[in-house]
Amino acid sequence: MGLEIYDEKGRLIITTNNIIPRFLGTHTIPLKKEGSLYLPPLSEGGNVTARFFLYMRNRQGVSTTRISNEFTRFSVSGSAFNYYVDYDTPRWEQKGWGGGQSSGWDEMENRVTIWAI
Repeated sequence: MGLEIYDEKGRLIITTNNIIPRFLGTHTIPLKKEGSLYLPPLSEGGNVTARFFLYMRNRQGVSTTRISNEFTRFSVSGSAFNYYVDYDTPRWEQKGWGGGQSSGWDEMENRVTIWAI
C-alpha cells in the first residue's frame, strides 16, 4: 500500500519512498542577530533546514540579497524556531546604520526560509 503520483507522460514523480520537504514559509524577522519564531507546524517533527538572507533596496529600486555567513545557527524546540544570524555586511543589524553613516540602502529586511524534511 502507498502513494504514487505520475506526470502527464506517465512518469513516476513521487512515491512514498521519496523524501518530500514541507515548506514552512519565508518569514521577515527583525534586524537583529538573535530571536525566535513560533511556527506550529514545527511540532510535527522532521529535520529542519533554513536559509537566512538579507534583502536590501535603494531609492533607485536597485535591490540585492546577502546570504548569512558561517556564524549563523538555529535550533528547534517544539514549535519554537530559535536563531542567531550574521552576515558579512558591516552594521546590518542597525537599521539606518546610525552615527550619520550611510549604507546606500534605503530598505533592509532580514528574512528566513524554513523547510522540514
